[in-house]
Amino acid sequence: MNPPLRESQLLPAVAIYAGALLIGLSLVSFPASSDILRMKHGFSDLAYGSIYLPQLLAAIIGAVGGGMAVGRYGLRVMYVVSIVCFALSQILLALSWLYAPNVALLLVMGATAFFGFGFGFGGGPLNGFLPLLFPHRTNTAIVALHMTAGAGLTLGPFAIAALAERGWWLAAPVSLAVFSLLVMLLTLGVRLPVTPRSERASEAWPLPARAAFFWVTAALALIYSVAEGTFSNWAVIYIHEEKHLSAGVAALALSSFWGALTLGRLIISLLVLWIRPIPLLIALPILIAVSFMAVSFLDTEVTALASFALAGLACSGF
Repeated sequence: MNPPLRESQLLPAVAIYAGALLIGLSLVSFPASSDILRMKHGFSDLAYGSIYLPQLLAAIIGAVGGGMAVGRYGLRVMYVVSIVCFALSQILLALSWLYAPNVALLLVMGATAFFGFGFGFGGGPLNGFLPLLFPHRTNTAIVALHMTAGAGLTLGPFAIAALAERGWWLAAPVSLAVFSLLVMLLTLGVRLPVTPRSERASEAWPLPARAAFFWVTAALALIYSVAEGTFSNWAVIYIHEEKHLSAGVAALALSSFWGALTLGRLIISLLVLWIRPIPLLIALPILIAVSFMAVSFLDTEVTALASFALAGLACSGF
């Protein structure tokens, strides 16, 4: 039987799970704002697509840098740095509203870069805290962490669309920046678990180039990320501008995608307790291909929500 949650664990847990919620909300803030930014600044498809390149590069740099920094600085410092990056990303996103298109595009690219670095640099600490904080129920804690991030991904598009409909879109990045600062203050004010120094050296990453398996899985991850990024980053623009459905429907479809993805991850994490993962690894890419076909033929609110929910389920556990 797992021991009950101690009072000394409560505030650190709130700080960690608030960070997971922040990651989900911040990640989805860019695609959820795509229609608004294009109407405001007239971004072309190429310009809009380019905002995700800094995010990708910065995430890679952050992940590699995080592997090197964890032994030197510890999880707490890395987590605080990532939260600061999330705050800066939302501040730049908000400032983009006030400037001409060329400057606004640079600000949005800077915003995605800060988010990408924070995501890559801070993902490890979030997962790393949980075995230290909940040693007797680590698996449950990690599943809950990813469900919390999924909640942010699911609720974010709906909330941003609701604000945009009222002409209050600017309140979304401002609120997220404030939320980031509150999470940072909470993190600085609580006693987070610390990895013993004797264990930090063992956390240094091995050299991946020496393992062929790493490069195979890296290639698969790259292909998968293209599929997931296509669904998530272009959903709002595709449904609203190409399929001529309302912005509200587009936001709900994006929420459906992330909601199904989050639920699918939970279901598949349970399925692999009873079945081998290989059949899933074969079936899910086929389902992703079917989802692309379904999305291409959507023409109503119901088919939009259903096809993007199918896509989220297909992307969920790969």
